[in-house]
Amino acid sequence: MEETEYPTLAAFYSARAERRISPETEFGVDWRAGNRDWPLWRVSYIWKTHELYAVRLMPGIPGPARLLGVVPPEPGTDPRRDPYQRSLDKILDGYADADVSGHDLAWVEQRLAAARQK
Repeated sequence: MEETEYPTLAAFYSARAERRISPETEFGVDWRAGNRDWPLWRVSYIWKTHELYAVRLMPGIPGPARLLGVVPPEPGTDPRRDPYQRSLDKILDGYADADVSGHDLAWVEQRLAAARQK
């Protein structure tokens, strides 16, 4: 089973070579873990691996990094032409609206879990 927690962003990228060379789509840098206002997290999607991950933003070395889930492209989708996966867009619909997502990583994890059960 793949590791889901990494001590640094560098360790996360080193675990799979594709992560280092792939474009990414960012889903914000103001995510929080629970009710805490600090630290903030960045959520991003890696095109080549179809992974959604979060990295804690702190001065110095970014980390830890957390693999949130894998969102493969929908059948018939060309990820080179449609990097914003339709399935990912559906899962994260409303992510930028604090009234919807609360900018809480738990919201992202719940949405991913619900999508896996469909």
